[in-house]
Amino acid sequence: MEGFEIYDETDSVPVDLVVLPGFRVTQGPSSVEQPKGAGKLPIVFTYEGGNIRNRDAITVTATPIEKTVTFSMTVGKYIYQYNTGFGPVTRIAGLLVDGSSSDVFANSEYAAFSYNPTGHGVMISGSNCVEQNSACEQNSGFVSQNYGQKTVQEQGWFDGRDGFTDGFTYRVF
Repeated sequence: MEGFEIYDETDSVPVDLVVLPGFRVTQGPSSVEQPKGAGKLPIVFTYEGGNIRNRDAITVTATPIEKTVTFSMTVGKYIYQYNTGFGPVTRIAGLLVDGSSSDVFANSEYAAFSYNPTGHGVMISGSNCVEQNSACEQNSGFVSQNYGQKTVQEQGWFDGRDGFTDGFTYRVF
């Protein structure tokens, strides 16, 4: 399992964007763009917001020397009629390192980990930034149970009045 959720905590804006392929999807297919050509990063997934005329985009990049893959989620302005939404942006992954069912799941304040007894693992960490003033803060990492499996999660934030970018980085160790 690997995907994301965006949810409006005010319940005043119809936002319940979930893309967890094979488990739960509340959005139609995204458009996909590969600016450097097929099979090359970055890959950009764009989700149109339907009746709230919003656009969210996810740009996937990698830094092989650092063993990282980053998902930069640009969350647009969520405004519906006269209401503005805000709430969590969560990246979720059910990771079994090396296919091992004996993985250990743990978290610190800012990151979540999945690792196996051989010492191989994956960590997810991130930050969220207000596009208007480039102010950034770290996201919180945690371990949870989703759809019958343990997952690592990283949770950021959006506020519908401003565009937000939430960065989620997976690091292999």
